[in-house]
Amino acid sequence: MNPTQLVSNPKKYYLVYQTTNLINNKIYIGVHTTKNLKDGYLGSGKALTHAITKYGRENFKREILFYFDNPEEMFKKEIELVNEEFLKREDVYNLKVGGFGVFKLNELSRIKAAKSCTGQKRTEIQRKRIGDGNRGKFVSLETRLKLSQSRRKQIMKPERYIKMMETKNRKGNTKHSLKTRSKISESHKGKNKSVEHKASLSKAHKGMINIYHPETDHGLQIQQNKLQQYIELGYIRGMSKKHRDNLGKNRLGKITIHNKQLNISKQVKKEDLQTYLDLGYERGMLKRNS
Repeated sequence: MNPTQLVSNPKKYYLVYQTTNLINNKIYIGVHTTKNLKDGYLGSGKALTHAITKYGRENFKREILFYFDNPEEMFKKEIELVNEEFLKREDVYNLKVGGFGVFKLNELSRIKAAKSCTGQKRTEIQRKRIGDGNRGKFVSLETRLKLSQSRRKQIMKPERYIKMMETKNRKGNTKHSLKTRSKISESHKGKNKSVEHKASLSKAHKGMINIYHPETDHGLQIQQNKLQQYIELGYIRGMSKKHRDNLGKNRLGKITIHNKQLNISKQVKKEDLQTYLDLGYERGMLKRNS
């Protein structure tokens, strides 16, 4: 299509463009639909927008590579240009192959685009670009709470739960047997936390308070200085009912024991008491010197 014809035609323009960073010569190839050829659009890729914020819009220029009459041809050209080989280059801001835009491609184009990504692992360069694109982004407190609450309402499918538990087991997050826990305890005897470690733990928990939302029973532990923000969102101080119930269940039927050598106190089940006593534990709370 002739550009001069486009200017006199008030319909939508389907463009494939290239945005260039004038400082480091990195490029971004994308597609754009517009009624104004001089709208100043540079692109919306994550890595590109991060770079525009860093270097400033004045250090980028856009040039139109191709004009088309319809979105199908536009996306086909993007698929042709922005392929896996293109993404391997170090001088590009694109993070994924072309063809996955706003418009729906025909079935054949979608299949081709999907095949080009199947089984492909992101390169180190691509991962770095994604990281740079997300770095420094701020998500508001209200948005974080909405995301948290929406996830709590989701019902996990059994097969997904099983898969999740299998993953946890592979990572070593299983509940250890009493024998294993005892061995771990023995291996830590005589090991004391450094002053720096104790200080960092203390600092991390200092000023933390429990709050919950009375309508959803969504509980959180936050820093004291953030309390007012949560109060404005309907939270109040205290533990959620679920948290209180869990604490009650965890303490039910347990006996407090301590180990003077390890300088710790803990609660154990009645059936496990003798095993701990054999390992040098005694009943009751540890008396600490004031």
